[in-house]
Amino acid sequence: MSLTKFRANLSNLEFFGIMRRMQNYLKLEIGEMMKKGTVKEWIADRGYGFIETKNRNNKVFVHRNDLVAAAYLQEGEKVQFELEETNHGLKATKVKPIFLSAF
Repeated sequence: MSLTKFRANLSNLEFFGIMRRMQNYLKLEIGEMMKKGTVKEWIADRGYGFIETKNRNNKVFVHRNDLVAAAYLQEGEKVQFELEETNHGLKATKVKPIFLSAF
């Protein structure tokens, strides 16, 4: 494969990666400031998991360093969070259980 074709293929991959992330943004209705969802999976010994959004069936990655007012999460727990774009996709930040967000 020539260098020119390699660069063209790389550009196409980058383009489709950006398009995929934009589609995820649109599916999650980015217009809202704070999202709500349910912890779908939490791997305590590794300190990360996934949140399913309230309005859509998309999963968003969450790490324990992004938790506010909680040391860990439990599966099925309702949470409120903000979204951040990373190289690997969408990530939940400022995650807190719903019952704490009322105060």
